[in-house]
Amino acid sequence: MNKEKIKPKELLVLIIVIVLGIGYYLYYKNNSNQTVQNTSYKFDTTFFENQKTGYGLRVIPIDSDGVEAAELTVYFDKSDWFTKIIEVSYGGETFRHQYKYYFFDINDFFIIETFEQWDRPYSEEGRQQTKTETSKYYFNKLFMTQWIDLENNNIPIDSEKFKQKQQEILEQTEAFLNIISTKNP
Repeated sequence: MNKEKIKPKELLVLIIVIVLGIGYYLYYKNNSNQTVQNTSYKFDTTFFENQKTGYGLRVIPIDSDGVEAAELTVYFDKSDWFTKIIEVSYGGETFRHQYKYYFFDINDFFIIETFEQWDRPYSEEGRQQTKTETSKYYFNKLFMTQWIDLENNNIPIDSEKFKQKQQEILEQTEAFLNIISTKNP
């Protein structure tokens, strides 16, 4: 049997081809979910809301610049301490801003952002709500797959506005999770 030896240059080319192939595969695999179609789908928060009584609960006051009340409420699975719902709320005399996060796992979650405004401070009688705005954000594998804005419009997934909002929300989410992990229960 005649065995041929692989020449050093051929071995180097073979190694480069294999490394490039693996690199391309990993890049494609990790970035393929960025092309998710911006299709409309529903998310029912009822399941999470109905489970709240069985979850553990922590309320964490948070520092706020110029607002009267700010707190972060965490609902977690008692069996594994996994965060299921985060409610972040802050407000002043005439407004309230709230974020509700619903987690399937750490990479897949849904957010409802609500802003409410009243015509006068809560201490005055006859106060009436003058504005309610709601936005919804859907995340899959840490990529925002859908954003429904204040006017109930789907923002195009390939728009610069969409990309900026995704980055803003991921940074905000990380900050909230850091608050949860650094505050003692």
